[in-house]
Amino acid sequence: MTDICISYLSLEEFASDPLVPVDTYSIMKKSFDNYLQKYAFLDYAARHWTDHFRDLKDQQMELFEFTRLICEAGCSRFLTWLQVYWFHVEHSYKCPKDWTHLMIASWLGQGTVVARLLEEGGDIHARDEIYGTALNSAASREHEDITKMLLQRNVKAYLYGNEYNILQVKRPLGLTRLVHN
Repeated sequence: MTDICISYLSLEEFASDPLVPVDTYSIMKKSFDNYLQKYAFLDYAARHWTDHFRDLKDQQMELFEFTRLICEAGCSRFLTWLQVYWFHVEHSYKCPKDWTHLMIASWLGQGTVVARLLEEGGDIHARDEIYGTALNSAASREHEDITKMLLQRNVKAYLYGNEYNILQVKRPLGLTRLVHN
């Protein structure tokens, strides 16, 4: 099912006819519903590909290259499925627009993917104005292994508009337990 969802999210239609972000909830809800009617499988694929991918465990790397297409920073495919996912999972928070593959993999707890992206030189300095860096994402979701992996690479945290080496922060908002374990 993972490959079906990822293949669907990779369709050219989502690059040429993306779901356009709208900040006003009432307008967004209407355009969102219309878009989901147009692309019937999008809702399921966007919400569940990550669960199916996680369930693959040791076989995740077989589909890794395909995830690049739907997790490419700034691409329409990525922003389309992420908005649908975010609407259902993190409804009360603004959907990120500046995330990289490393940031979304950190958020989703995809440790194998994070390790691979770090090996390949993934952008550890990328940050979103609201949600911070990959380290912020991993730590806020309590993905301890990923948080430790990112700390070993000296990834900085981004708190209240400032970048920090988290090991120098006295009380790093939810990261203390992860750093000291």
